Amino acid sequence: MVGTVLLLFPIKLWLEELLNRIDGLKGEYKVSTALSQMWQDGVRHVDDLMLDAKKRGNIDHIAITKNGVWVIETKYQNGEITMENGTLLRDGKPFFHNKDYIFQIKKQVSSVEYLLRSKKYKDVQVRSVIVFAGPYSKLWFGVRPQKNVYIVGSQGLRKLLIETKHDGYVSSQEIDSLKTLFEKYQA
Repeated sequence: MVGTVLLLFPIKLWLEELLNRIDGLKGEYKVSTALSQMWQDGVRHVDDLMLDAKKRGNIDHIAITKNGVWVIETKYQNGEITMENGTLLRDGKPFFHNKDYIFQIKKQVSSVEYLLRSKKYKDVQVRSVIVFAGPYSKLWFGVRPQKNVYIVGSQGLRKLLIETKHDGYVSSQEIDSLKTLFEKYQA
């Protein structure tokens, strides 16, 4: 009996990890599709970037708009997403393994800013957004950043990127050249 439990436990963990990865891919696909639908509004995007030479983490999406570059982290989570004392919570509890999504995306923003500065794009604004793409996620942040990070559901992404006024200006020519630059870092 103990041997059977010891054998099944790693399989259970493996299946849970597999299901989490599948959910993650569903969320990334949903956000990528939403970004593609903003093409006529001048939004260009690149999915799945690897800026770290040591391959320690990826950036789900980069959107390039007339207002700058957006680093987008996608989470396929359901439930009520809130913030308390600077920590994101789902249904009032910390995320699995106490994941700090704010810290994660700020590191990604730093990597993008470093790349842009090294390529002489020092005036381009870099902003961050975490998109909760789960069909049953509830968010109440609107388009107000939390700790300098926007947090929206997938339905709020268009409003944030296109309809909300932000500082900064990127020309159509720069948007296209930035897209070409980021495409070099696709995983």
